[in-house]
Amino acid sequence: MIDSRSPTRLRSPVVISVPHAGLEYPASRANLGRLPRESFLRDVDYEIHLMWENAAKSFELPFVRSRVHRYAIDLNRAEDQYSRLSVEGAGEPGAEPQKTLFWYESTRGEKLLERPLKPEEARALLDAVWRPYRAWIERELARAKRQFGFAILIDGHSMPSLGTGFHADPGRRRADIVPGDCHGRACARAILEASREAAEALGLSYRPNDPYSGGGITQAFGRPAEGLHALQIEANRGVYMNEATWELDRGGLAKLQAFADALVSRLVGLRL
Repeated sequence: MIDSRSPTRLRSPVVISVPHAGLEYPASRANLGRLPRESFLRDVDYEIHLMWENAAKSFELPFVRSRVHRYAIDLNRAEDQYSRLSVEGAGEPGAEPQKTLFWYESTRGEKLLERPLKPEEARALLDAVWRPYRAWIERELARAKRQFGFAILIDGHSMPSLGTGFHADPGRRRADIVPGDCHGRACARAILEASREAAEALGLSYRPNDPYSGGGITQAFGRPAEGLHALQIEANRGVYMNEATWELDRGGLAKLQAFADALVSRLVGLRL
């Protein structure tokens, strides 16, 4: 349920993760296949792995992406981040519906679970997807750190071009590139600066930590004091696709691929 590549020889300390581009779902979430196309694709980082795959191949970087839809299990959430609304017998609801490991509502309030998952169904998803994905990242970062003295995780995502009433920035046009470093806690400043330089060199607008500062993966693996750095990159969907039809804009996608190449090129030679 995950695709990964681990080169035998590392050329740089950079590791790339794409957790939200998957469109598959397990039998326990078969109802997702009955959603209207717009609902099914709305909260997916549609095809955003294409932004990063070329850079991963060119620079021989460890690369992982989930094939599983984030509605089924959200790899950017903590292992225990769910309530009884998602899993039978779990605790009381506390988080927003979309900030849960097992989504029960979309960002538009659409129902995604016909019933809460049974505990064994939840454990099966954790064992099949969440744990292998997180373990792969941990292993590859440790390998890079042993060789280079530090490691850098890039976590690739996409976002709607405009905030909606369901977001914290309704109606506002978002930047083309939004890097999230948890407001300075997840990586060295030089890594954030590399993303700014790469964006500006290509004429892409840039706004760090706004409206996304870094999710669970960035928070979990961004531990600069331990030599582990993480940067979340949100790409504006309006740059690379028609958000109404989901048709890819090949010119816009090529520009984002050029950004990925430029960012990785800067990080390859970084010394921390």
